[in-house]
Amino acid sequence: MATPNMEEEEFTQEELLYFMGEAAKEAAAAAAAAAAAAAEVPVGCVLVCPRSKKIVSRGRNETNKCCSSSRHCEIVAIDRFLQTLNPSQQQTLNPSQQQTLNPRPADAPPAPNSSCPRTPQQNPQQQQQQQQEEQQQQQQQEEQQQQQQQQEAPAPQQQQQPAQDAPGAPASAAAAAPQQQQQQQQQQQQQQVAAEAVQLLRGFYSRGNPRAPDEKRKRPLKN
Repeated sequence: MATPNMEEEEFTQEELLYFMGEAAKEAAAAAAAAAAAAAEVPVGCVLVCPRSKKIVSRGRNETNKCCSSSRHCEIVAIDRFLQTLNPSQQQTLNPSQQQTLNPRPADAPPAPNSSCPRTPQQNPQQQQQQQQEEQQQQQQQEEQQQQQQQQEAPAPQQQQQPAQDAPGAPASAAAAAPQQQQQQQQQQQQQQVAAEAVQLLRGFYSRGNPRAPDEKRKRPLKN
């Protein structure tokens, strides 16, 4: 998930998951379904802006369509996002500042036919400085997580206090009801999206990928 101008603030993985939201998950599932309908591997990707929390691009697998193993959904989504920018906006992008929910080797060179921007090589001093910055960011994230855990620790005691006071108990229960209902709805939506994703994958493995090399074809499911 690449984001422009990320030097001002950093985001944790939990914050990025919050930015994604149900709409982005459903959009990614829809992109995966579109890939399956086009006889592609059912994988979809969406790019979400952390500031606006809006989807800025989406893509699906196009490896069979382009006969190129580099046309995965992430590359397609990035290419489409870059096409929406003018040259001056593209120059402000810094590929080294990025957050992803699916970490992969950052030093892997992009494919020759990919329009993904190539990260410039760094000298040892720059690499050491970058490692120190990453360690500092990791320490800050750990400290933030510890602070959050400490803040959440006294929560059960605070919940028990209104129960002791009879006048405040009904109001507290009434205030918690909408939140519980919203959480239940979110869980139902997540279960529905998960069930659709599993069904989509089972359908793909039941037919296999006829255009894949023999060594990469999957055996059809028996059940």
